[in-house]
Amino acid sequence: MEYNFNKVQDAGFCCKFCFLNNVMSEFGQLEPDNYASVVVVANEDLAHDLFRELSEVRCECGDRIFGYGFVNFDNYEYEGEYIISISSDFTLSIEPMVTDTGDYLYSEGEIIFIHEDCDYKVIERLNDGENKIVIFSFDDEE
Repeated sequence: MEYNFNKVQDAGFCCKFCFLNNVMSEFGQLEPDNYASVVVVANEDLAHDLFRELSEVRCECGDRIFGYGFVNFDNYEYEGEYIISISSDFTLSIEPMVTDTGDYLYSEGEIIFIHEDCDYKVIERLNDGENKIVIFSFDDEE
């Protein structure tokens, strides 16, 4: 998908699998020698679902493509947004977007996908003028 990053972009996908196909396409464009990442921010249930799907992506030989970096989603008291990071070194990470003190984390990525149901503070925190932001939705949610 082509984006014009003069402003925050909107993108609708028919389903999570088409969305993940797009995410993997963006991942494929990362420079392997430079540390870079594709970032996805979504609410708890969607983030966990997307993380599970991404962790099962396999190459032609059947091996999983990604190893794990930070994996923190077992906090039963936290019910907010999560950051999923897919790094050019083939590591997959997930962590809460909001710290225990209530601060929103910052993330850099070659492209950052934020689900439309996320709190506006997520966009406010990540939209620094440098990050390429795409607000995504699924057609069946409308």
